[in-house]
Amino acid sequence: VLPSLSNFVILILGAMLAPALSNVSEELRISKDAAAMALRIFILAFSFGPMILASCFDVKGRRPVWIIGKVWCVL
Repeated sequence: VLPSLSNFVILILGAMLAPALSNVSEELRISKDAAAMALRIFILAFSFGPMILASCFDVKGRRPVWIIGKVWCVL
């Protein structure tokens, strides 16, 4: 259940960030283009990340890679 819920939270992050881009850009005093670039980088990392992590699963096992990935997401 825990891995399923954590993946759900990661999917929601992108959906929650998209409508709030104008607020984020005002709050951080950056351009709207820079805020949109942050969303694009997040989506690209979410799509290409599993290709990189799949090889790490084969070498290190699932648990260490899963824990490191979740800690990175929290940071």
